[in-house]
Amino acid sequence: MGISPSLVRSFVKGTKRLQYIYRSPGPHEPTICYIPGFQSQCMESNKCHHVYDLAVSENAGFFGWDHANGGSVLEWWSDGNELLEKYTKGPLVLVGPSMGTWIALLLAGRSPVKERIQSIVGVGGGVDFTERWLQEVPVEHREDPKYIWKRPSSYAECGYYAIPVHTLLDSRACLVMGSPLDIRVPVYLIHGQADSDVPPQNAILLKQYLEEHSIEKVYLKLIEDGDHRLSRPQDMDVISSIILCILK
Repeated sequence: MGISPSLVRSFVKGTKRLQYIYRSPGPHEPTICYIPGFQSQCMESNKCHHVYDLAVSENAGFFGWDHANGGSVLEWWSDGNELLEKYTKGPLVLVGPSMGTWIALLLAGRSPVKERIQSIVGVGGGVDFTERWLQEVPVEHREDPKYIWKRPSSYAECGYYAIPVHTLLDSRACLVMGSPLDIRVPVYLIHGQADSDVPPQNAILLKQYLEEHSIEKVYLKLIEDGDHRLSRPQDMDVISSIILCILK
């Protein structure tokens, strides 16, 4: 089935226009929020359409949005919080692939909407990746916010992402590892053992760190041959099974 283009809306914030998708929940059902990863858009994501279809089948709500171009994790987290405050009501279940896991943790730990969040599902979580990327920038440009770093990427049509160093520097205010957190909901992490973008060891370390800073259980499901995207039918079946457990 997938998401109908008629569900796409726009939200203007200053000079930015953000696109979001909303489907209202049935009575007593939560809204599943899909938080895309870096340089990812909801309407182009098979996982997003899959999660939307699951929400519809369970009479749950759905909310997803695209991050503004050229911002930072600090800005994208702020945008997400404002969108959820403005356009959703009731309990929320956050589903965050890659960078979306990082933003989900920030929303659950440091945002006004945290009281409405029931659970987090992180898929190939790329938490604090900007700090790792900063170490790949040529040393002489690491403190130059105007420098544009061309990071090689198999996901970009041109072969690289053009990343302003200010994106990496501004994201430092949002680093999770080593920072105080107040996570009060269960966290479910799904990670591919063949993930070459975010090594599975990072997911193990994140689980350990969250267990030290959370009053709820942290789960980690490792998929033996899974890559970073976890977009195969069998991967999405794992995602669905966890979301269904949360909804039941």
